[in-house]
Amino acid sequence: MKNTVLIFIALLPLFCFSQNENCGFFIETGVTMFGGGDYMPFVGKTGISFWQSKTFVDRNGDVELYEGYNYHVTSFSIAPRFGYCLSKKLAVGLDFQYFRNYNAYRGAYDDKENYRNFLAGIFLRYTILDKKHSPFVELASGTGISKNMYKSYSSGGGRYDLIKYDNLPYIAGSLGYLFRLNDSFKVGIAATVQNTLEKPNDKGNVGTDIDRVSILETGMVASISYYFKKRQKPIE
Repeated sequence: MKNTVLIFIALLPLFCFSQNENCGFFIETGVTMFGGGDYMPFVGKTGISFWQSKTFVDRNGDVELYEGYNYHVTSFSIAPRFGYCLSKKLAVGLDFQYFRNYNAYRGAYDDKENYRNFLAGIFLRYTILDKKHSPFVELASGTGISKNMYKSYSSGGGRYDLIKYDNLPYIAGSLGYLFRLNDSFKVGIAATVQNTLEKPNDKGNVGTDIDRVSILETGMVASISYYFKKRQKPIE
């Protein structure tokens, strides 16, 4: 979070004093083409996914479903971005993401693990060429919180819930390509690298000796952006 604050302070003068008649506000979201993982949040990712895994065993020549190792996972994420063009090449903005995941283990106890993450941060984008198509570089940083709930049964048959909270500071970088469809829409593709620190806090009822987990993710993200047109000043 400290890095996010420092970046914001550095950009504040640009927010306050930069003026450019050809630029304005825009909204954006993206989908992960591949990579980026489904467990941890990945900036710019919006979408839904479902997968299941079944295990089969050979019992004296008969292949049977192994009841203890069946998994059903459903997840979705909503990741809007709100930006502002400081000039034809430089833009800053805010990242938000809500990520929800449902895991069901179809075994003897039908265990369930559900977690949700919420992230917020800022990004800085530099478009190398002021043309219809152009490469760009981007940096992003922020933080978030995760709640993980695990439901199962004890050896005595009693139901129990384990709840775990984590802080999720992250930093990300992207190298990509933008194509302007018209004055309002742009599409893009970018290779993104993100490092997220999963840092347990003291709100849960799960004890752990782990100080933090560093998770490095990579993925290709396709995006679409809508640019709001500025009102033209009347000619005097």
